[in-house]
Amino acid sequence: MSTVPQDLSIYGITENSAFLQWFSTGADTNYADILCYATDNLSTPVFSNQNIYTPNTQYYSSQITGLKPSKTYVAFIHTKLDQQGTGESALSKSPQFTTLADTTGDPNVSPIAQQLVYVKTNIAGYFFDAVLQTNYTRSLTITDHPVETGAAITDHAYVNPVELVMQIGMSDVATSIVPGQFSQGSSRSLTAFQVLTKLQEQRIPMNVMTHLGLFKNMLISEIAVPDDYTTLYGLKATVTLREVFVASVKTVKVSANPHVTDSTNRGVVVPQTPNKSVVKSIKDKLENAPLGTLQNA
Repeated sequence: MSTVPQDLSIYGITENSAFLQWFSTGADTNYADILCYATDNLSTPVFSNQNIYTPNTQYYSSQITGLKPSKTYVAFIHTKLDQQGTGESALSKSPQFTTLADTTGDPNVSPIAQQLVYVKTNIAGYFFDAVLQTNYTRSLTITDHPVETGAAITDHAYVNPVELVMQIGMSDVATSIVPGQFSQGSSRSLTAFQVLTKLQEQRIPMNVMTHLGLFKNMLISEIAVPDDYTTLYGLKATVTLREVFVASVKTVKVSANPHVTDSTNRGVVVPQTPNKSVVKSIKDKLENAPLGTLQNA
């Protein structure tokens, strides 16, 4: 029987690869096959490397590639006497391992993105290939009603949120200014579109840097994307962003005493008999007088 490989271990784990290491005794283990499976699908291997020549008594290693970020895998090594596997063979299983999360191009962790975020045009730290045009709108709403002479005009006009309309372009053959940005999907243009829709769906106020300055607390209100033969390998998008006013509320303590008392002292209440009118007094006497008295009268 082929000698079972010893000391199987996984090291050098990245977002899409890992190394499998084992110790071969060299006895009846001239070749080895490596198969790697996702733990949620053990029927189809995601990686295969066959007929690795291992004739000596030493450590061997093989890189497992083509993995996906944040996913759990397990590897199997099949040692055999010859390439055809006609002789004795043995099968061993590696420990399970999980690939790293894909943070490539993430503006929150990329040092290059953090250096450029305040000096180059970007939306929430994402640097698109081209910003073709930026329209900046800042307006003031003024009352249409007459204002009394001497009144403060500021009470009758207010500033509206800033609105930015940015026309951006992406190409599938270009290279990102931040390494790895927009490289996670099937194409750079599709990934850029998915980034924009995700920023819109999250509805988290973001910073936008343009040639005119830094704009804070912005939300994407609209994304317009034409899709025709000119954008087969690229992206043209018109992104509309609108400022969100943020106000802070401050509580001021006026008095330690409560504003409403628990009870009120009404003093001593003395019942009083109401005065009767003359007509009411005569009526009461007639109703209460004995019958004989009224006949004599």
